[in-house]
Amino acid sequence: MTNLKEQFYQTKNIEFLKKTLGRELWVQVSGSKDINGASAAFWAALMPVENIDEAYRDYSWNSYIGTQCPGFIEYGDKITYEANPLNFDSCLNIVQYREFYGIKPNYVEISEEFRLLNNLYHDINTNIFYEIEENGECTEVAKIINNDCAYIKLKSLMKFAAAKQMALLLFFDIRVKISGSLQKNGLKEFSTTVNEDGLFFGLWGGEQRLLETYSYSILMGKRILLPKPVEECGYEPYSRNEENEYPEYIIGIDEYGEPRSYTSNPAKLSNYFGANPGAPHYLTPVFFKKEVLQRYLSRPNIFSVEAGYLRCQSLWGIEIDNEHKDMVSVYLGDLGRDLPVQEHSHWKQYNIATDARLSTNAVKRDFLCAFTQPEISDLKFKSNFKQFVNTWREQYQWDLFLPLSQNDEYNFKTLHLPITDGQEEFDHLVLSLVKTMIDSLNEKEIVKQFKNPTDLKGGISKLEYWLSELNFPDYQQQIKFLRNLQELRSTGTGHRKGKGYEKAAGVFGLNTDNYVDVFDRILLQANAFILFLAKNFLKDWTVTLS
Repeated sequence: MTNLKEQFYQTKNIEFLKKTLGRELWVQVSGSKDINGASAAFWAALMPVENIDEAYRDYSWNSYIGTQCPGFIEYGDKITYEANPLNFDSCLNIVQYREFYGIKPNYVEISEEFRLLNNLYHDINTNIFYEIEENGECTEVAKIINNDCAYIKLKSLMKFAAAKQMALLLFFDIRVKISGSLQKNGLKEFSTTVNEDGLFFGLWGGEQRLLETYSYSILMGKRILLPKPVEECGYEPYSRNEENEYPEYIIGIDEYGEPRSYTSNPAKLSNYFGANPGAPHYLTPVFFKKEVLQRYLSRPNIFSVEAGYLRCQSLWGIEIDNEHKDMVSVYLGDLGRDLPVQEHSHWKQYNIATDARLSTNAVKRDFLCAFTQPEISDLKFKSNFKQFVNTWREQYQWDLFLPLSQNDEYNFKTLHLPITDGQEEFDHLVLSLVKTMIDSLNEKEIVKQFKNPTDLKGGISKLEYWLSELNFPDYQQQIKFLRNLQELRSTGTGHRKGKGYEKAAGVFGLNTDNYVDVFDRILLQANAFILFLAKNFLKDWTVTLS
């Protein structure tokens, strides 16, 4: 009986309204759901702050579940067209409930203005709406379940409310139905209202005796959430915060050997035009451990680490000097100008004090305006490989190295010198290099080039036979490298490591050297192989053969 009374008087639901509604991460702005044995319906709307007294009058809803449709409105003898009509009491719906008279399924749409203001991407497969952050991250902002239950992040709702200077009204209608009369259930008819801390509701219970006899109670009302000042809405231009937008970075050491930092705000740095004398120059190099790039290399679908540049699709990009084996440098002013606010905390954790200098290529490119080719092994190989593939295709109208599939493209995009001196990263990089070169050899077209056809298996063997027919000098050295690399992959990632792997690893010096230096030599040999092919096959090759 105690539980029955608790349900009838909706004790837990009142507790939910007081402690949770309007304070949870996700706010339900439309649709129904079961809550503590009751059937609950939710709705939401915005009301201009200047009209908020209307919402404070009682617990009744100031909006209705429906659609604010554009159309013609009659005012006496005057007919006007309204593109964006408001709900009664001047409310603006957060979602529109679309009805199609039973001909097509009904569903809800999230406010177009809300979606456009936040530039939300709609994943139609999951019915989730994502905001693309400045750093390229995709953040869930809204979602629709079963076509009628819409949920929106409270933070985003309150930002929207602040931008429009409208209060957020969260409406609820929670109903309990208990079989049997009040007398049978030991209950009594009642009615009460509550008005406290922006929460308004009426709660009443009674008995229904029409088609069936049952006891019921209805908990109906709203919570009113007032907006912050428009200056705190979080949208441009109000989203700027100099301390967060332009953090300090280590640029050297002081007289005691302690790290010396300075703001990355370009407006506070010196330049070649006399600005801020005595301040560090805009082009002061700031150094980072190379691990800073791991975040971007691991997500090639979003980020691209190129020679001298880090790119997040077309969203943002920043010039970098990545031609050091163990570190990366960026100009202090570029960090403040080009790096998204959300990325600064990531970069700062890898910021170091060092006596290192800019790479030779960075100096030539940035101060001498000279065209440069990458000097570090990973960037050099990728640059030469891409140019070789394109030049070969233009000259022969077929591919010596077949293009990687969309699901395998990351193997080439993420090729890099190991950032950590560990087995796992090394194995992954060896596998990627083999997929890029050996597994991609166009065996079908290579066989067509044979003067004396023969039956051979494997891309390396077919390439070897073709090169022997052409009698190119020193081709055996290149084939030996390919076979050793293939063996390193097969015994390292294709099977459990054993004596075979130890032998293959020994060929490349893994028994005496670290993974970074070993893979550096492997890339240099891979580059030598590409240049060997270019020298012997290609007429137009602009890269220095070294």
